Amino acid sequence: MKYTYEPAKKQLDEYLKEHGLKQTNERSEILKLICTYARPFTAKQVQNDISSVLAVSVATIYNTLRLFQNANLVSISRRQKEEQSAEADRYNKNTERQVYYEVALG
Repeated sequence: MKYTYEPAKKQLDEYLKEHGLKQTNERSEILKLICTYARPFTAKQVQNDISSVLAVSVATIYNTLRLFQNANLVSISRRQKEEQSAEADRYNKNTERQVYYEVALG
């Protein structure tokens, strides 16, 4: 299933509202970017790819990915036990939740 920006943005907006958080340009641009990925991705990949659009710190990228994980937009998978550093973490887009939004939004 294709992971598209509008349903993901709506899901993020709802999560932010429920938790008293604000939407930021950084969150929006990172979400747009990860919606384009066809495979699992790393924070380093996001950093490299977003740098042509926006100056974002590594801390902001990790914090945003953690927020996206809490909002059920992405999931994290650890590579192997010997690779327990954050750089080894791979993120996957959660498409299961998006099916609900596409059906509900019709």
